[in-house]
Amino acid sequence: MDTASFKNMVQERRSVRGFRDEPVPREVIEEIIEIAAGAPSSMNTQPWHFHVLTGAPLDLIREGNTERMVSGAAPQREISLNHGYEGVHRDRQKEIAVQLFEAMGIGWDDKERRRDWAMRGFRQFDAPVSVVVTCDRTLEHDTVGHFDCGAVTYGLVLAAFTKGIGCVINGQGIMQSDVVREHANIPEDQVIMTCVAMGWPDEDFSANAVVSTRRPLEEGPAGCEAFPRSSIFDLRLRWNHITALNFLDFHILDPLKGQSLISHVSCLMSQVSWTVYCTQKNH
Repeated sequence: MDTASFKNMVQERRSVRGFRDEPVPREVIEEIIEIAAGAPSSMNTQPWHFHVLTGAPLDLIREGNTERMVSGAAPQREISLNHGYEGVHRDRQKEIAVQLFEAMGIGWDDKERRRDWAMRGFRQFDAPVSVVVTCDRTLEHDTVGHFDCGAVTYGLVLAAFTKGIGCVINGQGIMQSDVVREHANIPEDQVIMTCVAMGWPDEDFSANAVVSTRRPLEEGPAGCEAFPRSSIFDLRLRWNHITALNFLDFHILDPLKGQSLISHVSCLMSQVSWTVYCTQKNH
């Protein structure tokens, strides 16, 4: 895949919250999962599992999850949740809500329609397919394992996009994770992380056209402007000097120093890449 095609896939993908009442063929779902499973993971641990739900089991989960949430039951997620976004994160949360409500013609004072929107989330937006992503329980408290599951989940939505399948990563639909565990027969040695609602996009559903904003590149990565420009020249001199060495002979003469040098060079390589980025940004 060339750069333009990859950029198009990443930028054109969006969360889909309205689906046609049409099944997704099993072979399409299996291919999506197969592609997603190529995601990177720490030490190739691949701690993820996929549970595909359709039909009656998914309907039972929708019903149980919604009934409990409407009754005021506390969320029963199996991973830690934040207790409300604050600052810039809260601002972004409100911004996408405004975009979605405007697209659907929902006013901020329209409590009934806002409640209906929340109910859609609890029902996994009535998608014909839900893929529940779980993690090996032995890595329940391992943040790296959670990161790996995030990578494979992104792989799922990208792979689905290439097949014309719309997706939304949806924690609302599994707020009552014990309901999900019961009807999806999730093994006890797995922890429920999140789910992806998917199906054929309903082109007439206004919210599907919403494109969320992205923070400008100027906001990050942090620390670039603080990199001393005087050190750029010095770093390049040091790099040019080191690359002139014969690594193989050096390692044979003194293996310990050779290993140390290689480690030092690896560190410098990352610094040089960072320097080049900063230089391009400043110009």
